[in-house]
Amino acid sequence: EITEYGNRRDARPAHKAEKIHALRVEITPASIAPSRRTSLVVRKQTIPCAETHVLELARTVLKGNCRLQNAEIENRSEAFMNEPDESEITVPPIISAPAPAVPPSKPFSYWAKRFFVCNPFYLVSAALLLFGMYRISVDRNFFTEEISQLAFNLTSLEFYEILLVATAIFLASRRIWYDSTLLVGLENLFIFVPFILVSQVALISTRAVWVVCAVTAIVALARYGGLKRYFRELNLPNGLLLIGSALLVINIGLLATYRIVGETKMGWKPDSGRDFEINQLTWLLILPAALALANFLPHARETGSLAPQRRWLPDGFFSLWILATGAHLYCLNYVYNFAFDLEMIVPALWMLGWTAYRRAPEFLTGKSRMPLRVLAVSCLLIPLAAASEDGARIFFALTALNAAVYAAMYLLHRDPKFARHLLFASAMMLVCGLPREWIRLLTPTLNREIYLCAGIGVYVTAYAMSSRNPKMGFLGSVLVTIVTAVLFSRHEGAIHWVVQSGLVFLLLHSLRWVDIEHQGARALRIIAAGLWVMHAAIWVHSDAAIWMPCIPGAIVLGAYLITQLLRGRWDLFILPAASILTVLSGPGNTLVLFLESAPMGLLAMIGSFLLFVLGTAAALTKHRWHRTPA
Repeated sequence: EITEYGNRRDARPAHKAEKIHALRVEITPASIAPSRRTSLVVRKQTIPCAETHVLELARTVLKGNCRLQNAEIENRSEAFMNEPDESEITVPPIISAPAPAVPPSKPFSYWAKRFFVCNPFYLVSAALLLFGMYRISVDRNFFTEEISQLAFNLTSLEFYEILLVATAIFLASRRIWYDSTLLVGLENLFIFVPFILVSQVALISTRAVWVVCAVTAIVALARYGGLKRYFRELNLPNGLLLIGSALLVINIGLLATYRIVGETKMGWKPDSGRDFEINQLTWLLILPAALALANFLPHARETGSLAPQRRWLPDGFFSLWILATGAHLYCLNYVYNFAFDLEMIVPALWMLGWTAYRRAPEFLTGKSRMPLRVLAVSCLLIPLAAASEDGARIFFALTALNAAVYAAMYLLHRDPKFARHLLFASAMMLVCGLPREWIRLLTPTLNREIYLCAGIGVYVTAYAMSSRNPKMGFLGSVLVTIVTAVLFSRHEGAIHWVVQSGLVFLLLHSLRWVDIEHQGARALRIIAAGLWVMHAAIWVHSDAAIWMPCIPGAIVLGAYLITQLLRGRWDLFILPAASILTVLSGPGNTLVLFLESAPMGLLAMIGSFLLFVLGTAAALTKHRWHRTPA
């Protein structure tokens, strides 16, 4: 079919032939009008042609399009015939997922390279130096005099330290950062080692002590001055150098103090006297004070991305210094024959714990409080290492300081809920850690073990009181029962006080329960109240004083009234009912005993009057509880 395009005004009869110069033809469902001058479109292609009749040209074009359509149909038929039959299609095999490839094992050369990259040669070199100094100090054939041995060791050590600093500066100038930082770390480890050797010189010559101390201090200051000037990338702030200078003075002061004490010291490992007190003072006060200098270190910050610019380097250097100071103090303690006990380092450990607690936020990136809580609990437990007869005073002093710190944390709202628990725990430990002389003065019949058990029980009980869970209330009642049994085990009738204390605690704790949140809470309260009343009746029947049940009954009733007044509502009537019955158990038991011994006639008369009163009351209130039909 030919699409007709043209002007309808030029339409002519179909028998008149027209000639055109170009046609565009296409197959459409429309019919043609052969008598018009038209443009025929075939697949949007313009076909130039000579002057010819319209109908002949259209017929020729249509034949060409039919050939194209037939060829297309044949191609589709061949493609359909070439498709395989469904019966011939084979199901492809199921291929399971391949197992994860096991990475090949690293060759020995890989691990050897990783090991040597850490440059263990410097570490082994430092260890061999210390071992060689030790062997020379015990070898009597190498040097015949002790002063010569010490002079050789000191000279070798100072030369080695100068070599460490010079090599570190040289490697830093070549931008070899890891190895230069490692050498600086070794220098910080060795800085106070000369004073350990000088402590042996103190036994020989007092003059040599001051000369060697002065030379050692000057050389140490010169080494660190060189690091500060020529190793500019090193994270070595001025505040750290000031603290290092203070530790240098402390080490010299310790050496001088023990030298003076050694001249007048009497006896082998004294346990009293001025010399003993000075030795205790150095361990219990001076060493913790030296460790407390870490709180004045500059704020941890990285000055760059290089190895010598890490923010933890100042704290690491200080740690090496304080370790060397502790080793120096131990050597002085050994050289001058003073006894050493574990309790002597507990104050330093306590100071270390609180210093770590204060400095930890500078290194922790997360928002979790768990690391700080672990450190706070460790500070609470560290004084337990001194919980002995010899360390009782240390334990008491550190526990009192803990209580003060936890109180400050609570008042400053630094995790107040957790600080409150730690404050109460430290208070209980403080009571348990009272010196034996104070315990004998306050409670002659109790010992420290009873104090310790009571303190633990009271703490857990207080923790249970802060919870609304009936399970914690039941646990607290069990602990109260145990603590009461321990404290009043020597008193007559203690079993009844034990049972009453446990039940009273459970009933008081039930005032905080939310019954709809805990299944069985209401039933547990009713059972506890019933057992309480029953035990009160048994208690007064076993020759107990009439006033004894009034004490627990008044406690529960008073707590109930105060609580309900504050809440502004009245419920849980089982508690006041049980309290009144418990209070009346004493008079009730007396009444029962009177009735058992009274004459039958008297009882009948009393019953008559009581029934008369009841009858009058029924008559007066009948209109309220009974209505007659009209």
